[in-house]
Amino acid sequence: IFNHGSVLFGLLAFSSVTDPAGAQTVLAAAGGGGGVHFSSSCGTSGWVMSGLSMRVGSWVDSVKPICVGANFPDRSADRKVVEPNRGGAGGGPKVIECWHNAYAIRGVAVSHGTGNNNLRVVTGIKLLCGTADGLGGLQTPPNAAFQGTSRLQPRTEQYVCPKGEVVTAIYGRSGTFLDSIGMVCTKSPLSR
Repeated sequence: IFNHGSVLFGLLAFSSVTDPAGAQTVLAAAGGGGGVHFSSSCGTSGWVMSGLSMRVGSWVDSVKPICVGANFPDRSADRKVVEPNRGGAGGGPKVIECWHNAYAIRGVAVSHGTGNNNLRVVTGIKLLCGTADGLGGLQTPPNAAFQGTSRLQPRTEQYVCPKGEVVTAIYGRSGTFLDSIGMVCTKSPLSR
């Protein structure tokens, strides 16, 4: 079921599933089942997810990861946005990101509600940020959250990586909008 280079897709009912080899923990996806499946990863070892580049309006239209090198003395030199956009082209640009050079995504709170044609879509994302070693406490800086203006009566689900792990990939479903999103945690390259 698990492959170090890919993401688990079939066990979304669980809050998290850990790879038997301990390589990664898949946090459940929150949202609906519309659209098509996607996954995006920071790629090679030593990179952690620090934020999301999105298109947003009343809800989240699309998303792509922002990754940084875990040993980033100069964050601007070791930062990449993973293409392509996952979702539609509507809305306007929005970046949510953990701040300070030593911070990485350690969890997420996802709001979702029923939108067009009774499809459940992601209406907001709040990043739970922590140190890149995966050991520090969690916080959400002011620029690390987006909540849409829709009146979809959203439900919010929160998931956090196990101690010593950080987010290195996202997965979910998307079409015209971001239908669902989940996170994949990997042992931090900085944890001992």
